[in-house]
Amino acid sequence: MSDDAPKELTGFPTPAPETSGFDTGDAAKEACRIVCNSAARVASQFGDLLGRKDLSKVLAAFRRTLLPARRRGRRREERITKAHKDWRAGIRRIALYRAHIPGWGKHNRYRRRAEEKALMDAIRSRERREKGRCAENRTADATVTN
Repeated sequence: MSDDAPKELTGFPTPAPETSGFDTGDAAKEACRIVCNSAARVASQFGDLLGRKDLSKVLAAFRRTLLPARRRGRRREERITKAHKDWRAGIRRIALYRAHIPGWGKHNRYRRRAEEKALMDAIRSRERREKGRCAENRTADATVTN
């Protein structure tokens, strides 16, 4: 065997074959087999040395690798985003409500007021949060440049 040929790693599970030939269930079974082999290897090498807390940390690290964290916070409503954009463009009151509250013209006056208030509260909250983000970015930029 030549020196520049890639060396086979021993003790590690073999990489999974191409998943294009697998059905979803077959791929999941293969992944479970690999995980079980890896867990058995960790248990055989470190079984007596690791307590329950340490094994929990190992499990958490494995899970973080397999399932990366999602973006934090609640997803923004597209309807509110569009209304906020129109509001920033200068559209106000009835024109804004008709454009962004479905069925606004058919509602009675009490429901209109409630829908209007809810929309405007959401727009004001969005504006306040964006101003806060801009201020945070400006202070962060100022500290970086100093």
